[in-house]
Amino acid sequence: MPTRDPQAAVTLADARDIVAASSFQPPPRLDDPKPGRIGLEPERFAMILGEDGLPGPRLPLEGPGGALDRLGRSRDPLLGAARFDQHPPAMELPGGGSITFEPGAQLEHSTAVYDSASTALDDVLRIGGAMDRAVSQSHARLFSLGVDPWHTPDEVPQQLRAPRYWSMAAYLESRSPYGAWMMRNSCSLQVNLDLGAPDRVAPRWELGNFLSPLLVAIFSTSPEAPGEPRYHCRRARIWQHLDPTRSGFPSEFLLGRGEPVDQYVKAVLDADVLLVKKGDGAEPGPGGWTFRDWLKDGHPEHGFPTPDDLRYHLTTVFFEVRVRGFFELRAIDALPPCWRAAAVTFVSGLLYDDATTDRALARLESWREDLQERWVRAGEVGLEDDELAVAAAEIWHLARAGAERLGTSFLRPEHLAEADDFAERFTLVRRAPANDLREALGDVQRAVRWTLGAGCGQDRVDVGV
Repeated sequence: MPTRDPQAAVTLADARDIVAASSFQPPPRLDDPKPGRIGLEPERFAMILGEDGLPGPRLPLEGPGGALDRLGRSRDPLLGAARFDQHPPAMELPGGGSITFEPGAQLEHSTAVYDSASTALDDVLRIGGAMDRAVSQSHARLFSLGVDPWHTPDEVPQQLRAPRYWSMAAYLESRSPYGAWMMRNSCSLQVNLDLGAPDRVAPRWELGNFLSPLLVAIFSTSPEAPGEPRYHCRRARIWQHLDPTRSGFPSEFLLGRGEPVDQYVKAVLDADVLLVKKGDGAEPGPGGWTFRDWLKDGHPEHGFPTPDDLRYHLTTVFFEVRVRGFFELRAIDALPPCWRAAAVTFVSGLLYDDATTDRALARLESWREDLQERWVRAGEVGLEDDELAVAAAEIWHLARAGAERLGTSFLRPEHLAEADDFAERFTLVRRAPANDLREALGDVQRAVRWTLGAGCGQDRVDVGV
């Protein structure tokens, strides 16, 4: 909560220490397994299909037959205790991790933290199956796509009632029309990786940022909707136009100045204040007012920020690589189950094999000055861009070799094989899942079947209607 007492306010020196401790201090651990820990956060849309198998409305969060009702009635032992009387609602899973919800009723599974990427992928598949069984009744199905191609935000009301989300929506609406798309109509697959040993933090931070254009180009599942101008990754476009003060890349990183902590601290302080805590709620910031402004001059209505206000502000920045005691890679669209191993193999092979990290950095270091422009270009045309296509193939081969060196205890052969299949079908021939989905969207029934498994090569897909 803000304070009226300037002596109780956080100082600039305090701010650096708080951001450094909150972001770059790794969580405690009893051992140091190699190559590192990993957590996954896949999001999915819940949608009701009509009798004809065509997409109907999105499944609401609350009410009879809503997502909370279906999950709450499940007796699947893989699912845990529902805490749906709180806001926002959540379900803690018996094996670790949780199920939470986004403002458009998207379902998010956050796994426990694992020492093995294959174990994390197994967990996503296992819990995803339990979620499917709970939700997929009475014509409802779960879809893994970067952007819902069949609905606009006007058709999907905001459904999280916690004050934070209403205030966030109001703030983002004041900045651009993309806030509602991000909050209610987009889904991602976030991959969370260790910071690494002190001498590996900077290389992992740098490479994680340099990879963002390639992650957008390689793993898009959000092409333009039918009737729209051609676009490779709509989800990337949403983030690129949402609020430049809190998305994309820290300015000091793009300039190559300072250490990672300094780059991140400056970016956090230069981000506009999105939310101001008020009692049990929050209200939107006025726009054009940075946290640094608040530190320096206070505010006639809001007073001065406290350390808790700065920690809260940290939860409202969404850079392509967000640092939270680990690296949260945010550029990957939500992927169907058969292709998640490809994304995990790609990023872990690059960031967890030190020799591969250094080789990839040497290849991509020249991108620094124009990284923002490459990120935009990746969203527009993907691997149709010659430079991105060549880099994607080269970096893929590096990643695959690095993943092999991590050993079968980290990535089992079947997951490496899934990554190989993905690369041969898409990356190495300058395609992405978005290309397949674009072709399928011309026939709505075909597109539905594609999203439910036909895109993964399943011969028979039951839409349950």
